[in-house]
Amino acid sequence: MVNKDDGSLYYEYKVGWQIGSIIAAKNNVGVVSADIRAKSDTGGHTLNSVPVFAYGEGADAFNGMMQNTEFSQLLFEAMKP
Repeated sequence: MVNKDDGSLYYEYKVGWQIGSIIAAKNNVGVVSADIRAKSDTGGHTLNSVPVFAYGEGADAFNGMMQNTEFSQLLFEAMKP
């Protein structure tokens, strides 16, 4: 659980937003601020591409531009024993 300064709890999806904001700020990359995301009808989704990095066996499959559905399928394939 993650508490706000006033002791109330963050919704689980907002925790990810805050962590993403911290990582983006540290790496000096663009991020939609938490205030703007909170007002967004899409929950902060944008049309921006998201870089994905992979290493190890099967990493070559994660190359170039792909749709999120393609990414998830590759991820599930990579996780098979």
